[in-house]
Amino acid sequence: MAWPVSAQSEVIAGVEYRNVWQQQDRALAHDATALARALPQRERRLEPEQWAGNLCAAAFKDGKLIAIIRAEVRSSNRLRVKMAFLQALIIPAFRNSAVMADITTKAHE
Repeated sequence: MAWPVSAQSEVIAGVEYRNVWQQQDRALAHDATALARALPQRERRLEPEQWAGNLCAAAFKDGKLIAIIRAEVRSSNRLRVKMAFLQALIIPAFRNSAVMADITTKAHE
């Protein structure tokens, strides 16, 4: 998939993908926490507040947050390098769509 020119925000099939790495956006952090709270613990695996930190990509449909990816940069003992470990959260209505693939691509930019 080829991304258009902008590195900060892209719209693909009506979904806006934003690069939010290290932007310290309080409104987005609040929305990410609310998104996590709306899902059962078994689906989110982290406490809702943890989803608000280290955000690197966010997806919006009609102005509503539908998916986020957070990254934790740490050392990998197995590979002996520092790398980003990604964790994703998406609302159930978009799980069988291309949103996760597209937001993951945006997170890697």
